[in-house]
Amino acid sequence: MFVHLAKRIAMPNDTPVTKCGWNTVDGYVSAGCADGLVKVLKLEIPEVGDARTRGVAGQAQLTKNQTLEGHASAISSIAWNEQFGKLTTADSNGTVIVWVDGPQNEFVQDMLNNRTKNRISDMKWNSNGQMICIGHEDGNVIIGSVEGSRIAGKSLRDNKLAKVEV
Repeated sequence: MFVHLAKRIAMPNDTPVTKCGWNTVDGYVSAGCADGLVKVLKLEIPEVGDARTRGVAGQAQLTKNQTLEGHASAISSIAWNEQFGKLTTADSNGTVIVWVDGPQNEFVQDMLNNRTKNRISDMKWNSNGQMICIGHEDGNVIIGSVEGSRIAGKSLRDNKLAKVEV
């Protein structure tokens, strides 16, 4: 089976997209920009009609197009926590923001951590959504809980991290 999704979304001032993320459970797509903006989009495909035409181009509707502000530099990592419906974004200055879908069906800041100046190279939530692994470019690795507390940390000196896996 071949699937192709094409949707042109205008970013403010034609700012380049640096990272993308996809929440497969809720249907959200997120795009982080070089200027620190994050766009959250939701495409919904109606479950009506003939199975042969379901999902055909032109059938999907854009039901959310929200711009999230809070970062001051290029987005370096995006991670969705699909079990808790949280979006985690990080920028090149080391700021991490956790966003949640709020009561007005708008994403709002749930947590902000800007204590570090080390670039975050990658983040991943574990399969049950209880913990996140955050890898810094300088070799520091942090494990945090879904509630926002630090569980563990380790410095892998003389190693530059590019990716983390849980």
